[in-house]
Amino acid sequence: MNKKELKYASKYVYCLLMMLIIFNVDFLYAKRYQVKNDTIKIEAANYISFDDVNMAPVFAGCGKWEEVCERRNCFGRSVLKLVRKHIERGFDKEKKYVSDPLRTTIQFVIDTTGAVNKFNISGDDEVMNKYAGIAIAKLSKTSRIRPGIHQGKPVAVFYELKIIAKTSNNKKSNRNFNIQRDLGKDYEKDFEELVFDNQVIHPECGETGNEKKDKQCLNEKVKKFINRNFDVKIAKNLGLQGVNRIYVRFIISKCGNIINVESRGPHPTLEKEAIRVVKMLPKMRPAKLDGDNVNVFYSLPIVFSVK
Repeated sequence: MNKKELKYASKYVYCLLMMLIIFNVDFLYAKRYQVKNDTIKIEAANYISFDDVNMAPVFAGCGKWEEVCERRNCFGRSVLKLVRKHIERGFDKEKKYVSDPLRTTIQFVIDTTGAVNKFNISGDDEVMNKYAGIAIAKLSKTSRIRPGIHQGKPVAVFYELKIIAKTSNNKKSNRNFNIQRDLGKDYEKDFEELVFDNQVIHPECGETGNEKKDKQCLNEKVKKFINRNFDVKIAKNLGLQGVNRIYVRFIISKCGNIINVESRGPHPTLEKEAIRVVKMLPKMRPAKLDGDNVNVFYSLPIVFSVK
């Protein structure tokens, strides 16, 4: 073989090696986040369901809750947050537009070691299914799940999450879609328009059966409690004058607790005071929708004047 032939042969081998390397990298990447859709749907009857297990699987960040109900609630919110993040990124990346509501059902099993070892994704849209699968594939790589316990022994636990993506009505958002837990056919409406089986009931309010009256009583008790406990002297000490507004947003959880409190105001110290007071609110009787307890968002302005 002369020098010219040797030169061409070397280039050929080099190109072949580079193609193999690229192929292997792509293959490994694809395999790592592969959607492991079983051809046969996961048989829930073969496992203890998440709602029935004595001690449900727990994420590391959810261990702060002593209440069993809140640990379950925290697990569900954590999974939804992970799935929502990946689907939103996927939709943005692929410029996905949501015209009609898209639904997907996510099923997975947490085994006796706390690992997610099998899952199934099925729904209306391939893109949504794909990125939901990527989210659960990432979940399967985490070691931060404490396994479920039933009758004193670790057990494999079946979990199911139904989600819906629909056109967003939030004008401030750059996205044209919103991804939430699928609460059924009524969720076609805006959340504020949902008709609950029963509204959140404040412990000092007797249930009247009238949704409007129950909600009015809740609002009055919450506002009265905040007005009584909020330290307005803080604003005066900060040198603030006139009318001050702090906007507070939180969740009354499916367990009746006040969680995920956020605030926005004219000064960080006032924001902290608003959060402190809201967290002191008493435990409520949670709202129900289609027979199940649900998390409900609640927001209100705290308005006061400093002379």
